[in-house]
Amino acid sequence: MRNSRLSKILLDTETTILGIGNPLRGDDGFGSILAKRLKGKTKAEVLDVETSPENFLGKILENKPKMILILDCADFGAKPGQIKLFNYSEFRDLKFYSTHNISLNLFINFLLKEKIKNIMVLVVQPKEIKFKRGLSKEVSLALKNIEKELLNTFRWNK
Repeated sequence: MRNSRLSKILLDTETTILGIGNPLRGDDGFGSILAKRLKGKTKAEVLDVETSPENFLGKILENKPKMILILDCADFGAKPGQIKLFNYSEFRDLKFYSTHNISLNLFINFLLKEKIKNIMVLVVQPKEIKFKRGLSKEVSLALKNIEKELLNTFRWNK
C-alpha cells in the first residue's frame, strides 16, 4: 500500500481517525483493533469508537478535523483481507451488513451536516464475522500493512 491514494489524501491534513468495530466478532474488530494500535503513536487524533461512533460526536466536533478517516470492516464482495478506500459519496451507495448501533451512513450524514466534508472510509473485506476473538490471517495481514502506512503518513517528525 506504500505511496497509495491513502497517503496522498491524508498527508498534511488535520485528521481524526475513527476505528469502528466489535472485537468480539472476529474480523469485525479490524477498525477498533487498528485504532488501539495507532493511538498515541501518530500526530493524528485517533479514537476507538467500537460499535458506537455516535457516542463520540462531541469529541469529534470539538477537535474540528479537516479530514476524518473511518476504519471499518465491510463486505464489498472482494477476497478476505482486501482493502478499499472510499470517499463518503462512494460509500453512501454501498449496502452491507453492520454490527454498529447506528448506520454508518447516518453517522456520516450527521458529520456532513456539521460541515465536515472530507470523510474517507477505509474498509477491509472480512473472512468471517462471528462471535470469537481475533482476526483471520488475511485481515490480520491487511491490518499490519495499513498500520505501517498510517504510521509512516502520520509520524511525529516529518
